[in-house]
Amino acid sequence: RGVWRHEDGDGEEGGEGKELTKAQKKKLKAKQKKKEEEKAGKEKGGKPQSAMVKAMKEAQEKRRLIECVEEDIANMREDAKAFVKKLDTLNLGDKALTKVDAHATAAEVSELHEKCEALIEEVREKTESGELYGITFEHLPLVAEVVRGLQAGMADWLKADERRKRAKEKEKIKKEGLKAAGLLMTKAERDRRTKDEAFRQQLASQGMATGVKVAEGEGEARTKKVVYGKKKPPKKGGDEGDAASIKSPAKPGAPEGQEGQEDEE
Repeated sequence: RGVWRHEDGDGEEGGEGKELTKAQKKKLKAKQKKKEEEKAGKEKGGKPQSAMVKAMKEAQEKRRLIECVEEDIANMREDAKAFVKKLDTLNLGDKALTKVDAHATAAEVSELHEKCEALIEEVREKTESGELYGITFEHLPLVAEVVRGLQAGMADWLKADERRKRAKEKEKIKKEGLKAAGLLMTKAERDRRTKDEAFRQQLASQGMATGVKVAEGEGEARTKKVVYGKKKPPKKGGDEGDAASIKSPAKPGAPEGQEGQEDEE
């Protein structure tokens, strides 16, 4: 049989050669176990209790939070770069080699702006609560400024695009009216009309010189003026042979054979 000897901080003492009771042994074991758990920094549930472990856990949580914020900032920066390129493409207009959906891009930029503002608010709240105390994210304000500029740029581009569309529609209506009135022509049509007008003027000038009216579009074909000659009268007091040689005109309705007979009579 063993003999227990023990002195605790409460003044309890098991004398030399004096055996501890069962209750005292149980109490002693409980105290020893508690001291070991406190030394290891744990309680019965297994949760950290020491200041060092608690500080380590807070440091790990803070580092994880910082990494998440930095990752979000990096993603926003890459998205902002892509949207800047799209906005530059839109500003090129018809000269751009690629087409960009302006309305879809504007919606994406607006969504990015909301995420950026939410992250700024989250960082501010966690800094005030101490979770991110003393941590400065120098890229976050720069990214936020770029995103705000993108949103303003997209809004201005959409307004300008609406003005351009209204101007094009107005010009289209004007052209349709001029075309219906025959006043709108292409360069080739204007050149052809100029040549036709010059040709008509040339024809008109030539027609006035000859006294003949020339219709428009008849080309170079022209009708010459007919000049009728004057018939010479017969000589007076001429020879009878000459007079006989001139036959009198036949009477209307008379047969051809009777012409000679009338002359002989």
